[in-house]
Amino acid sequence: ALERAVAEVRKRGWAVAANQVITGVNGLAAPIFNHNGCYAGAIAIAGSVQYITATPSPEQTRAVTAAAHSISKKMGWAGR
Repeated sequence: ALERAVAEVRKRGWAVAANQVITGVNGLAAPIFNHNGCYAGAIAIAGSVQYITATPSPEQTRAVTAAAHSISKKMGWAGR
């Protein structure tokens, strides 16, 4: 199950964690890569499941993935 979940996150470029740590709270995160293309961290937003739903809005996912992409590029990453 974990391998399937990681493969899905890699495919879509972001992950969520609705109600996994605190009931009523969700996080939306995207990975940051370094100049070698290795995972270097993540950038995330967190908030009430009322505002960041289990399936985040396209605007939210675009904002988080764009920020991660921008940071990765500044770290020398040359990926997509």
